[in-house]
Amino acid sequence: MNLAEPARGPASARLPPVILTSVIATLRDRAPAPGDLYQRFIGELKIYWRLRLEIAQFVSVWWLAYEAMVVQREREIRYESHMTGTPVATIVEQQSAESGMYAGGEGMEVLYLVPLIYLVWPVLFNLAGHLCSRRSRVALGDR
Repeated sequence: MNLAEPARGPASARLPPVILTSVIATLRDRAPAPGDLYQRFIGELKIYWRLRLEIAQFVSVWWLAYEAMVVQREREIRYESHMTGTPVATIVEQQSAESGMYAGGEGMEVLYLVPLIYLVWPVLFNLAGHLCSRRSRVALGDR
C-alpha cells in the first residue's frame, strides 16, 4: 500500500480503538431494557446537560485510567524493591534510563483501561441504582 494513497474502507476502520469505543459508549439505546437505569437517566437529559456529562465523563475516565497506571507503577516498584532488596531510588533511576520502554508499556495500560472503564461504567451505574432503590424501599417499609 502506498502511504500517499487515501485510506479506503469504512470510517470505523480508520479510527483508533479508543476513540471508536468512546463514540460507541455515547450512542443511545433506542429500546432500553426496563431495568436499565443508565439509559433512562441519559435519555431524560437535555442535550446541553448530556454534552457536559459526556465531556466530564471523558476527562474523568482518562484521569482515572492514568491514575490507576501510576498506582500500579508505584506498587510494582515497591514490590521489586522489597523482593530484590534494591533501594526504590535505584529502581526509579534504572527505569528513567530506559524510559521509552516503560512509557510505551504504561501508555498501553492506559489505552487498555480507558475502553474498559467506558464499558463497565453503565453496569456500575445500574448496580448502584438498584442497590439504592432497594435500600430506599426497605427504609420505607415497602419490601
